[in-house]
Amino acid sequence: IEEINMKIFILTDLEGVTGVVSEHLQAKPGAMHYEEARDMLMSDLNAAIKGAMESGATEFLVYDMHYWGLNIRLNEILGKTKVIMGKPGHPLGKDLDSSLAGIFLIGNHAMAKTAGAVLPHTYTYDMEEITVNGMKVGEIGMEAALAGEKGVPLLLVTGDSKAAEETRALSKETVAVCVKDSLAFSGGVCLPPRVTSAMIKAGAKEAVKRRKSIKPFKLKKPVEVLIKYKSRRIKDKLLKNARLKTTNVDQKTILARGNSLSDIWAQLRP
Repeated sequence: IEEINMKIFILTDLEGVTGVVSEHLQAKPGAMHYEEARDMLMSDLNAAIKGAMESGATEFLVYDMHYWGLNIRLNEILGKTKVIMGKPGHPLGKDLDSSLAGIFLIGNHAMAKTAGAVLPHTYTYDMEEITVNGMKVGEIGMEAALAGEKGVPLLLVTGDSKAAEETRALSKETVAVCVKDSLAFSGGVCLPPRVTSAMIKAGAKEAVKRRKSIKPFKLKKPVEVLIKYKSRRIKDKLLKNARLKTTNVDQKTILARGNSLSDIWAQLRP
């Protein structure tokens, strides 16, 4: 029996979008080529929505993660879609629960320090490394684990070739669509939006079609999160308002333990 209402949660970023290879010229709001990057973001996002709808998805909730969360053009978005804009904090509660059919990561990038990746980082360029239960993760792994804790599978990731590799290493079942081949931090072999749009649409269609065979990424408990920052000053600033008990591994590194990744990350996220 098909679901009458099938909801997909989509997280969008900009560094992994079609044609984006420069932080300062394309990905930073107000930059010389930022509006063109937004065009390509909307192309990638709408292609994913179209493909998902062809496999029965009926509703979409999009979280605009990049910079100040003001990158998506509301008047251009397709389908029965709502968008979380601004910086309200990660929707770990009611918006991310077991009623979702799955999550998409559109325009994602590889984790910090990934050699040869386009614009690799983990949430901010101030974070050097995150490990969860001893496994190095970037945004792809962290979002998969947060969703998995709620019983929701990671269905689709779009980004550069290194992000695709990272996705496949985490989950062989998750559909990974490569929109550009990585060459260096600020360079890649790119495909035009008319090509990547068709690729993403096909990937989203396949991902939703196979959603019941893609298992949520679940962590064993208790959960242990280790975060290494670029400096002690940055670490202390981000931990200033955290109520969570943490252990200082060294001047730049903290360790937190608990039964819920969502609870831990709600206080440690940048």
